Amino acid sequence: ITLQKRAQKLENKLSPAMIAALFNDALVLEKLSKAGANLDEPMKDGATPAFIAAYEGHAEVLRVLKKVGVDLDKPNSHGSSPAIIAAQEGH
Repeated sequence: ITLQKRAQKLENKLSPAMIAALFNDALVLEKLSKAGANLDEPMKDGATPAFIAAYEGHAEVLRVLKKVGVDLDKPNSHGSSPAIIAAQEGH
């Protein structure tokens, strides 16, 4: 499944920050941060834009999230952190 199709399936469930993380768009995340968006807003399972970036291997997105103060060690509801997710995915 392509990223576009994945995003279309989830578009009603993902925040703009989540979509930017999915599409590896660090510039959009920086702009969202400057506009006051919450870049750490979780989904029901506790996943955040950092989890999406970690799962996809989007290192630049993770650097931006860290730069703007997102806690990259914050676990989801299953106790996994973005670093654990990245390692599980081979990144």
